[in-house]
Amino acid sequence: MVNMYLSYTVGMLLSFSIFIAGVIGIFKFAHIGDIYRPFIYLIWIGCVAEALNTYFAYVYHNNLAIGVIYSLCESLLLLWFFSKLGIFKKRRKILYALITIFVAIWLADNFFSSHLGANVAFYFDIVYALSVVLLSIRAIN
Repeated sequence: MVNMYLSYTVGMLLSFSIFIAGVIGIFKFAHIGDIYRPFIYLIWIGCVAEALNTYFAYVYHNNLAIGVIYSLCESLLLLWFFSKLGIFKKRRKILYALITIFVAIWLADNFFSSHLGANVAFYFDIVYALSVVLLSIRAIN
């Protein structure tokens, strides 16, 4: 029984490690270039999501809704970040198409194919992860 409580406590503490980056981002925000600000916003939204996840898990014993909403916000902020990096400089239509695809698949996953608790579909996660990998490769090259 002690090991289960210990692993929960360690997991919770590790999930709150994002607050270290969030606090550093607050103090260094004025010195961070415009191009990296979407990433700082992503860190701050991660802090809020972790706090809400802990609250919802403790009070309602279900934090799935916070996680799926965070994943949509994260995907849109990362698209904005890649846009700031110049990935879509001459291809704005691709950016708008990706935003539309992300929102459409997220809606289909969460409202049409599952009910935020039973039969969770992960199509959005697959498309989002593949897109981030491909956009990251494009940013490096």
